[in-house]
Amino acid sequence: MKKVFNVAVIGLGVGEMHMRGYILNRQTKLIYACDKNKLKLNNLRKKYKDVNFISNPKKIFEDKNIDIVSIATYDNSHFNLIMEAIKHKKHIFVEKPLCQNLQQLKKIELELKKKNLILFSNVILRKSKMFEDLKKKIKSKFFGKIFHIEADYNYGRIHKIKSNAWRSKIPFYSITQGGGIHIVDLILWLTGKKVTSVFSYSNKVVTKNYRFKFDDNIISILKLEDNILAKVSVKFSSVNKHHHNLSIYGSKKTFENLSSGAIIHHDNTSNPKKINYNYKDYKKYDLIKDFIKCLNNKKKYNFKEFSYPLEICFKIDKSAKINKEVK
Repeated sequence: MKKVFNVAVIGLGVGEMHMRGYILNRQTKLIYACDKNKLKLNNLRKKYKDVNFISNPKKIFEDKNIDIVSIATYDNSHFNLIMEAIKHKKHIFVEKPLCQNLQQLKKIELELKKKNLILFSNVILRKSKMFEDLKKKIKSKFFGKIFHIEADYNYGRIHKIKSNAWRSKIPFYSITQGGGIHIVDLILWLTGKKVTSVFSYSNKVVTKNYRFKFDDNIISILKLEDNILAKVSVKFSSVNKHHHNLSIYGSKKTFENLSSGAIIHHDNTSNPKKINYNYKDYKKYDLIKDFIKCLNNKKKYNFKEFSYPLEICFKIDKSAKINKEVK
């Protein structure tokens, strides 16, 4: 009989979606939900009658019956909460980015190995059925030899950084780590290739006079294995609907996922073939299913699957800062 894992969720913005994922999963039981906002706790208590709502996570870490801690707090708090969860031998599901610098990442990796624990980061584009199909097509050489990739994280939610919201209040925020990681992870996951070098430029034009202190636009050229080039653009100040543009250029065919829809060019003369489903067919908690499956089969787990895309994001930010190519 498969084990039922006891779960606690910390941070109840996006974390409410985590709650739903655990409630729907037959192998998990949601015990605690934690947030500092008392009003939010009171509102959620009315919706979820069987959950213990608390404002201090200390009880969660000290409860030996809790198997999983799910973290959906502000970016700068992830590292300390992860380390506390590891200390108390809890498996971890965490919103991206799982931490904010390479030193933190290395420490997390070391401690996870010591305690034989599993950590997943919520890089949710992997659960898009269209991108799952695209991955299979790339592997089968449907597009031929891939030579170029373009990906854009068009945020389209400038109100979230225009106001005095949490991204403006924390000591450091990276649009690469907080948003761009989705498309960086997607490129690496689709191709199975590693990055050999990166060169980036960034600027801050639209939010120049806002309380948001960090660059709101960054563009990078990545060199991948097998002589593949990739352009990655993260635009938090863009005026558009939130969307992930992706173009895959192969020697036989080209794939494009634009705001107008997804298409495949089969040759240079005929009209492209439309793909008839929306790539945003996933729920924000869908990766939790894979996380629970992995807990049942630890042999298939590799932390690098989640840490490596974040390492590339660190290199992107470093390149923009020093205005040099980073190997």
